[in-house]
Amino acid sequence: MKMKLKKIVFIVLVLAMVSCKTKKEENIDFKIGLTEVEDISKSLKFIFTNGFDFTEFVRVDKIGVQRIGKNTFKVFYFFKDSRNIQTIEDLSIAFRAYPVTPGEFKSKSDEENKAKTIAVKCKVKRMGNEMIVSTDEFVILPKNFKETKVYLYKPDTGVVGNTMTILDLNLDF
Repeated sequence: MKMKLKKIVFIVLVLAMVSCKTKKEENIDFKIGLTEVEDISKSLKFIFTNGFDFTEFVRVDKIGVQRIGKNTFKVFYFFKDSRNIQTIEDLSIAFRAYPVTPGEFKSKSDEENKAKTIAVKCKVKRMGNEMIVSTDEFVILPKNFKETKVYLYKPDTGVVGNTMTILDLNLDF
């Protein structure tokens, strides 16, 4: 009886190890098929690193900002699970910043809205071994924000899932 139980436990462990290995290989295959961009992750200022579930299937791991010029930036969203690439690419992502001093905005519409939104249709790419979505370059002044909202959306139906809030963000780095 003990011998039979040991065999069953051994078979279950082998199957578990094989299935874990297969899942990992599938994720690597998905990532390899993505367009690769230069790995600049070490030069980014990470403004969020705690992971956040927008939905049950879409999780952002971290958010980094690249300074391009004095008031010019680019935002990089690092996503976790490569099995959901199509779900991510069906969405857009927005970064809506509410400054401490809205009167410093250069754009009249941003000043009237008391916020600036940087939005992009999600196109997943690979940076090193990570999946990313990045914004185009954008100019923003002021650089101190009391609150920033990040959310996924579909242009025709609105916000999808949960909205992330980042407090006291300073882009003056």
